[in-house]
Amino acid sequence: MNYRMLHNDSLVHRAMRAAIAKATCAEGIGKCKYRIGAALIVGYKIVQVRHNTYKTHPTLAKLTKWPHLHAESYCILSHGIENCAGGIMCVARVDKEYNLRMAKPCSVCTGLMLDTGIQVCYYTDNEGEVQELRL
Repeated sequence: MNYRMLHNDSLVHRAMRAAIAKATCAEGIGKCKYRIGAALIVGYKIVQVRHNTYKTHPTLAKLTKWPHLHAESYCILSHGIENCAGGIMCVARVDKEYNLRMAKPCSVCTGLMLDTGIQVCYYTDNEGEVQELRL
């Protein structure tokens, strides 16, 4: 799915734009200063928009040795694990030159989305396209 092909007024398009904006404003983490933003849609509205951070969370400490909040997990935990069923996640990564890059969720975030009932995840790839991951 081409990002430019999403309807300009669609909720998914607006959520992806919000994720890109959040990633653009983030300072980035890790050696490569990854700047990733995510937006969570539940029902007919965008309920959370977050970026990756060095903050940790006890729920993630049970799932991984590196419990830093990725943008996706930050959205889910901020909204409440029990409140995400049927949701849609949009994830974007922006590089230093403001190009869209690969933002496919890691195995921990994918597992968390599955566990909470999120049904689909849209993420950017290295060509600036939006890919769909059905969960």
